[in-house]
Formats: sequence, C-alpha cells, structure tokens
Amino acid sequence: MRDTEMDTNAALQAFADDDDALLIPALRWSLDHWEEAFPAFLSLLEGYPIGAKAEEDKARAAYFILHLCGDMAEKRVFPVLCRLLLDPLAGDDILGDGLTETLHGLLIRPYCRQIEPLIALIEDP
Repeated sequence: MRDTEMDTNAALQAFADDDDALLIPALRWSLDHWEEAFPAFLSLLEGYPIGAKAEEDKARAAYFILHLCGDMAEKRVFPVLCRLLLDPLAGDDILGDGLTETLHGLLIRPYCRQIEPLIALIEDP
C-alpha cells in the first residue's frame, strides 16, 4: 500500500487485522503522521471496555497503538494507559504475555509527571 492510500482509518484497520502486508506500512504512516492519527488512536483507547472482554480486533489495534505511543513518548496517553492497566481484563487483552516484557517501556516513555495514576497502578493489588 502506498503512503497516499494510507490514512488513519486504514492504519486502524491494519492494526485490527494484524495483516503483515499492511502492518509495517501502517506503523510507518502512523509515526510519520502522528498528530493526524493520534486523536483517533486516543479515542480507541479511551473507549476500550473496562471490566469486560473486548473484541479481538480492538485488542490488537490497542496493542499496536500503545506501542506506538511508547515509541513517540506520547504523554497524552499516560492516564489512559494507567486506567487500562488497572483493569486485569484490559491489560491482559491488550498486552497478553508481553505485559512483563514491554510494560516498563510503555510506562516510562509516556510518563507525564502525573503521579496519581501511577500510584493508583502501583498500589492496586
């Protein structure tokens, strides 16, 4: 897919489908068009179901979005990330086994000096 054919919706669909042929172009496009794509990415994360299992495609898209946010050190996602991680279902749905491998990078890079969400996450059993 050429860059001219990619947009935010196409990137979200590529993330949801986890289609190898489209995934790398979608990730590159997203990084190159961050300010254009981020509002839709944030909206997906903010609307992620809490306390209930999400659809697989939504979980896959959230996985890629969170990792992009980590790569971009996106501070605006930090409170949403902490809220998602407080829900065991959401954290497991999105990160699965990668929770222990990638969580530190997902928390450190976007950290925005808002200590309350981090304390709530640390203190949660």
